[in-house]
Amino acid sequence: MTLYGQVAYQSLAINVYGVNADANGFALAGQVRYFTTPNFMLALRGEYSDLSFDGVAAGMDHIAWSLGGKAEYRFAASLISVFAEADYRRGAFKVAADSLWETDKRFMIGAKWNLGSQTLFQRDRSGASLDPIRWLYPAVTP
Repeated sequence: MTLYGQVAYQSLAINVYGVNADANGFALAGQVRYFTTPNFMLALRGEYSDLSFDGVAAGMDHIAWSLGGKAEYRFAASLISVFAEADYRRGAFKVAADSLWETDKRFMIGAKWNLGSQTLFQRDRSGASLDPIRWLYPAVTP
């Protein structure tokens, strides 16, 4: 099993119809990976984001979270692995007592070309296995 977490500073600039809005905040991400065999991995991840707007949009915040899962299988004696992953994201603009919210659901399947390792487990332990933070910026602009 592999556990990891990330913390990041984020900055966002939006220009909507000539009106500029800037935001600053932070993002958190965590993941748990479990290997049932050296070539089959299951992963569960979660992310949280908090942005506070300045200037014209002062007093408005955007808070979002995401949950997702992934399964990946690497064919024996092959450089190819296949994966399927699903994510659910929800975000909300907090303006005074009101909330405007959005959701995003994604499902992806694909294939990867693995170099430098013999198994997924070996890739996890010796390669670049840290997934980048997926920014949870608003799906819509204010």
